[in-house]
Amino acid sequence: MISPLAPHLAEELWQILGYKSLVSEQKWPKYENKFLTEENINLIVQINGKKKLVMNIKKGLTKEQTERIVLENSTIIKIIENNNYKKIIIVPDRVVNLVI
Repeated sequence: MISPLAPHLAEELWQILGYKSLVSEQKWPKYENKFLTEENINLIVQINGKKKLVMNIKKGLTKEQTERIVLENSTIIKIIENNNYKKIIIVPDRVVNLVI
């Protein structure tokens, strides 16, 4: 990976490691898609439009599942314990806003 930036250094290090061919003749590393996709997301929880909490939850949950997870969180329970929320706005995999 250092070869395009410092080719002379890369060739010397390649020879020190015991390889006979040139590093510039090698193929680029392959990647796997499974390492590029994230399974969890950071969900922002707002109360009346003000950020109160960031939760790490599984990606791709339905609105009902997301609502249940947010309302079961101890921090949110403490914040809304005296006030019932009037409305809940959910943007899947992005943000949840509780309107009190």
